[in-house]
Amino acid sequence: MKSLKAVLSVVFALLFAMFFGNLFADYVGVSPLLPTLAIVAFSFAAGATRYNDGALRDGVYTEIWLGELVKRFRFKREWLSLIPRYDNAVKNKVIHLVDVGADPEVYIDLVIDAENPVPTTTRTDSDIPISLNRYDSANTMISLTELRAISYDKMGLTLDLHMNSIADKAARRAAWNLAATTAGNIIPTTGASDGRTVAKKRLTPDDLVNLGEIVSTSFQEGGPDWPEGEGVAVLDHRHIADMQKLDEKFDRQWKNAQTGELFPYCGWKIMKFNNNAKYTFGAGVYTRKAFDAAADAANDLHSSLFFLPQRAFAAADNTPEMFYRMASQDPELRSNTVGFRHWNIIAKKKVDGFYSLVSPKIA
Repeated sequence: MKSLKAVLSVVFALLFAMFFGNLFADYVGVSPLLPTLAIVAFSFAAGATRYNDGALRDGVYTEIWLGELVKRFRFKREWLSLIPRYDNAVKNKVIHLVDVGADPEVYIDLVIDAENPVPTTTRTDSDIPISLNRYDSANTMISLTELRAISYDKMGLTLDLHMNSIADKAARRAAWNLAATTAGNIIPTTGASDGRTVAKKRLTPDDLVNLGEIVSTSFQEGGPDWPEGEGVAVLDHRHIADMQKLDEKFDRQWKNAQTGELFPYCGWKIMKFNNNAKYTFGAGVYTRKAFDAAADAANDLHSSLFFLPQRAFAAADNTPEMFYRMASQDPELRSNTVGFRHWNIIAKKKVDGFYSLVSPKIA
């Protein structure tokens, strides 16, 4: 049986060589014998070649994996997707603040002639280089089939696990980066006790109205002059609960926003995030805690973030890295290992675009 299969394989190979040899000969105008013999010779050479485990024809399709990783890396939270992206300005994992841009002056009915040209100003943005944050996912041991696969369904699980972890960490870092650090932009809530174990003041509708008034104050009056209705409120889950208990309208709107879409309330687009920056209070000053600092239930103060998307920027490097080791290179554990690295950042362009409402403890 095996000998018959071998004979049939040779016959079909010769027929294949003759068919395509003739086609090629007609195209270039040479004798059909030459391309036919060339195809036969190549077939024998390829069949005789021995590939080691992990070689080209049995390798890892890193380009396809990384291409999928780039497509999958999207900040899934809508409040982050509103921020302008400057991926094309990233060079060598660094973005320069000057590349993010400054707002030009706008003139009304300007008289323009040879003696009165349109004014030209030099951008005074200091050229501050900002390194992207580097995110390394912990390695995962996966099957040989998945590691070598180009099938999206086989890649999907591993990619989702890693990208979800990286995206979640990046979102937490973004919320921390955007949290207010200027004393005048950190405002305490004013409600009654929330009745929790470590009692704090509730967030109230008045707090949202008052903050909306602050951010709408014009430049001429010393305010940040936010465009009407453009502000985004990213509320801590405890502040969401405060508002649900205090305002039936808010409660009804929140329950109807089942898709996670932004909805307007008191001039704010409302969203929820459970990992906003934490603050501490001492000597009359609110201080943002370090990123990923250990929880301190007795002293941590939860906060909600309020920001103007156009005064922030987002940037990601489009060349992530994939690190892998084949089982053939791991004689001790004989496992396939893969991990990823991604570079990105979300940060402030202008500090007057960011406020935090912080719930102080009840004395």
